[in-house]
Amino acid sequence: MADVSLWNTALEIIKTKITKQSFDTWFSTIKPLSYDLNSSILTVEVPNKFSKDWIENSHKTLILESLKMIENKDVAFNVLVSDAKQPPLIPESSNTQPIRETKFNASTIIGLSLDPKLIFDNFIVGDSNRFAHGACVAVSEAPAKSYNPVFIYGGVGLGKTHLLHAIGNAIRKSDPSLKIAYLTSEQFLNEMVAAITSGKINDFRNKYRYVDLLMIDDIQFLQGKEGMQEEFFHTFNVLYSANRQILATSDSKPQELKIEERLKSRFEMGLIADIGSPSLELRVAILKKKAETEKVYLSDEICLYISNMEQHDIRKLGGYLTKIIAYSSITKSKISLDLVKECLKDVTPSALERKITIEELKEAVVKYYKLKPSDMVTKKRTQPAAFARQVAMYLTRELTDMSLPEIGQNFGGRDHSTVIHAYDTIAAKIQTDLVLSQELKEIQDLAKQL
Repeated sequence: MADVSLWNTALEIIKTKITKQSFDTWFSTIKPLSYDLNSSILTVEVPNKFSKDWIENSHKTLILESLKMIENKDVAFNVLVSDAKQPPLIPESSNTQPIRETKFNASTIIGLSLDPKLIFDNFIVGDSNRFAHGACVAVSEAPAKSYNPVFIYGGVGLGKTHLLHAIGNAIRKSDPSLKIAYLTSEQFLNEMVAAITSGKINDFRNKYRYVDLLMIDDIQFLQGKEGMQEEFFHTFNVLYSANRQILATSDSKPQELKIEERLKSRFEMGLIADIGSPSLELRVAILKKKAETEKVYLSDEICLYISNMEQHDIRKLGGYLTKIIAYSSITKSKISLDLVKECLKDVTPSALERKITIEELKEAVVKYYKLKPSDMVTKKRTQPAAFARQVAMYLTRELTDMSLPEIGQNFGGRDHSTVIHAYDTIAAKIQTDLVLSQELKEIQDLAKQL
C-alpha cells in the first residue's frame, strides 16, 4: 500500500477515536513521505517541533494501533520536522495596485509598539488559557507553519493582548529580520480613513500587505464598518496567499461577530482558541507574580482576599495591587490584611458564579462525548466511557464542594481511591494535552447552560 493511501486509511480510523477539535488541530498538517515495505516504517512530516512532540507524546499509540489494524502487523512510525523555508512573497490582491517591495529596518515594528515586559515567561498558565497559550507558543516558533490564521477570543482583561505581545517579542528575538505589524482594528480604520482622505490608499495597503506577521487586537471593532471589512478582507487574502502569519483577538467567537460571512469563514478556517475566566488558583498565582515583579510580599491570606474581589478581569487585580502598593507607600504602612481591606473598602466583589451541580456536570460529559447516562455509573471499564467518567470525576472535584466519598457514590458507588486516581490521571494529562484542556473548558461551559 502506498504511503499516502496507508496514511489516509489510518486517518479514517483515527478520526473515529478522537474529537473533531483534536483531529483538526493535530492531524491536518501531517504529510506522509514514505513507507518502507521491507522495514515496515512509515515516515511522515510535520511543520514544526511543537507538532512533532505533541504527536509523539499524545497520539503515537493511537497511530500505531490504527496502522496495525490496516497492515495486520506492527508498523513503525517516524516523524520528521519540515525544514522548508517560507516561499517568497507573491501578493494576490484585488482593488489595489501591485505591491512595491519596501525595505524596513529590522528593528521596526509597524503600528503600535510591543511591550517588552509582555512575554511568555511571565504569562501564568492555567486550565482557562492553556490551549490558547500553547497555540501562541507554536506560532511564535514557526510563524505561518503551525496554525494560520489564529483567532483568540475571551472577555476583557484575560490575557489576549499579552499573548499577542508575547508572540511578537518572541519572533522579534528569534528572527529580527521579520516584519511585524501590531495594531488595534480601530487604528486600522483610522489609518485607512486618513489614507483615503489624503489620496494615499496604496501606501496604506503596501504598509500592511507586505509584512511577515499581522496581529490585530479587538477585531470586533470591524462590526458595522463595511468599508473597513472590505479592506481587511483583501489584506487578509494577500497575506494568507503569501504564507504570512495572521492573528486576531476578539471578545466573541467569529460566528458571533456581525461581520461579512466571507470574513467569518476566513477566521474559521484557522485555529480558534478561547480564554475563559481564571480559576481562584490561577488568580492567586497571577497576583503573586505581579507582586514579585513589584518587589512586594503578599501573604497567602492577602492574595486570597484580593483574588476573591474579582473573578474575571485580571487587569482589575493588577489595578487593585497598584492601589494597595501606593496606599502602603503614602501611609508608610506595611501591607497587611487590614490595610488591604481599608484600601479596597469601596470595591464591590464581582458576583459569584452560579455553582455547577454534579448532575449538570455528568449530563454535560455525556452530551459532549455522545454517551449514555448509564455510562457514568456502570461498572464496565471500556473506553471511552471509562475516560469520560474520569473527566466527570475530575470536574466534580474541581467545581463542587463534594467530598471524595460523595463523588464516588454518585458514580456508581465507587471507592474514594477511584476518585483520587481519576483526578490524578486527568490532572497529569492536562499538563501536556492542550486539546484535553480545551475539552474540559467546553464541558464546563456546556454544564453552565444546562
